[in-house]
Amino acid sequence: MRRLEEADPPPHLVQLAQKLGLSEYERNVLLLCVAQELNGAVGGLCAQVLNNAGAQYPTFAVASMVFDHPEWEAVLPHRPLRYFRLLEINQPEPSRCQRARCAPMSISSRSFADRVTRTARWITFLLRILRVTPDPRY
Repeated sequence: MRRLEEADPPPHLVQLAQKLGLSEYERNVLLLCVAQELNGAVGGLCAQVLNNAGAQYPTFAVASMVFDHPEWEAVLPHRPLRYFRLLEINQPEPSRCQRARCAPMSISSRSFADRVTRTARWITFLLRILRVTPDPRY
């Protein structure tokens, strides 16, 4: 990732992280959630990390186990992930999970079509904020 940060110009994710003030850990958490949306197999990997076949989703517990330097401040409402609503923390029923750290994280929406539409709008909005011209290579 360090090489990508030094690229000219850096990838959009790096620009977004810089513009919104995401820490390295927050950027990785966001990538984990995006990966789940793009590839359903990520849920199985999350379940393996937690050793719980029913936990087929990213959680802060998973993130703290797989990424260096976990920051519990990332869940606070004033931090970029929640402030800019880049992800949602879905609280499970108390019987499924007693601790907030195993609450599923997602980029949530009601349906796949809605998710695609919202993601496209979100990316367009962020590119406008960054004043970035999309690179056709990506």
